[in-house]
Amino acid sequence: MPSSNCSCIMKMPPLYSTIRVNTLKLNMMEAKQRMEDILAKAYETRDHVVPAVSFHDKLKDVLVISGSGPFDLEKQPVEVYVDIKCGKSVLRGADVYPSGLIGSSRSFHEGQNVSVFVDLDRSCRLGWKKLYTGRKMFLGNGVCGVNRNDIFRAAPKQKTYDSPGVRMTACVWNQPKLYGLIEDWGFPQNLPSILCGHVLSPQPGECILDLCAAPGGKSTHIACLMGDEGRVISVDDSLSRITQLRQNIAKLSLKSVEVFRADVVNLATRGPPSFPRSGFDRVLLDAPCSGLGQRPLLFKPDEKTVSSFPSLQKKLFRSLLKPNGVLVYSTCTLNVAENEGLINWALKEYPELALVEQEPLIGNGVPFCNGNTALQAVQKFDPTRFCPLHKTDDMQTSLCLTSFRDTIDCWSRPCNLSVDTDTIGFFIAKMVKQSN
Repeated sequence: MPSSNCSCIMKMPPLYSTIRVNTLKLNMMEAKQRMEDILAKAYETRDHVVPAVSFHDKLKDVLVISGSGPFDLEKQPVEVYVDIKCGKSVLRGADVYPSGLIGSSRSFHEGQNVSVFVDLDRSCRLGWKKLYTGRKMFLGNGVCGVNRNDIFRAAPKQKTYDSPGVRMTACVWNQPKLYGLIEDWGFPQNLPSILCGHVLSPQPGECILDLCAAPGGKSTHIACLMGDEGRVISVDDSLSRITQLRQNIAKLSLKSVEVFRADVVNLATRGPPSFPRSGFDRVLLDAPCSGLGQRPLLFKPDEKTVSSFPSLQKKLFRSLLKPNGVLVYSTCTLNVAENEGLINWALKEYPELALVEQEPLIGNGVPFCNGNTALQAVQKFDPTRFCPLHKTDDMQTSLCLTSFRDTIDCWSRPCNLSVDTDTIGFFIAKMVKQSN
């Protein structure tokens, strides 16, 4: 039976999408006009109004696209089911890619209208062909771009298709599809991630290290902020992500970014020979984390997995900075142990590091954490502050009162949100390495 569950804010997508403009290629007025033209064409096949495009008031290289919703849509007789990864993408505006399809209530054919649901239980088996009665969430309606037999009689995870599995025409949340529509002039990126580059404040001619750099949103932003003058050393240990990083660098025609595949944990002692002996002017550490700030958040990792990240993050703190160099540490989680707790540890472990205030300031600080009032200088984006379904425990961790796997029968979005508050959960700390 469906639950009477109202929606936790973490299960909702942010209503705002942000585009970081490559200002080396295009000025902001030109970018805004180009984005409006792209959206007007894309929405010719959608039943929603075209989202408005505006400029961010503090980040001068950012376009803001304002979505809308939720919408109460009439469901189609045929249901198709997608996995959680695909479901999250659809909630952020994507079409259903064929490899995300896992089943349907009955047969479907190309051109047929269907309703799309995400399997919250992860128990809908590949090739499912009957009404799925497990926990599922309605995402919207669309038109099939493939036949069922072509999907499930082939190897869907390996075969490539010329059309989407389902082209979405009406969604519960009106979000634009952005990936694949913007070429060399912009990069779809979450607002707090864009903010990281501005907080780092790279200068032309400097040598910058970006750890855990793939797929390259922050590395390419750093290069743009430097006017593509200087060195950006981008390091990641995943071959597939490195490939994507190189593609994004090439797409934006940037010359200052150098890519290395390396184990970032051992980087301080085993770094590539091209690393400067004197250290880096600035280091960006966008650390591997539990991802508990991602939105929509439809699956919560087990506690053992979450608890493993702080030890990894501590291993990434190395003396790679020049004296007076800047380190920016960021995560996309709300877990205190990976954020405030990690910074408290770093300040004790490395007394030469000092927490400093950030500019521009958009997120909130942490007024008091274990007696360390210096944490007022961090920026924390925590959308659960606006959600009545959350409470804060003794460790100052925000906990949802509902199950991540519950269905949604009533979307209830707080009305007092803006582009600066309706974000993913994120944490940013800026530190300076003091000279002796």
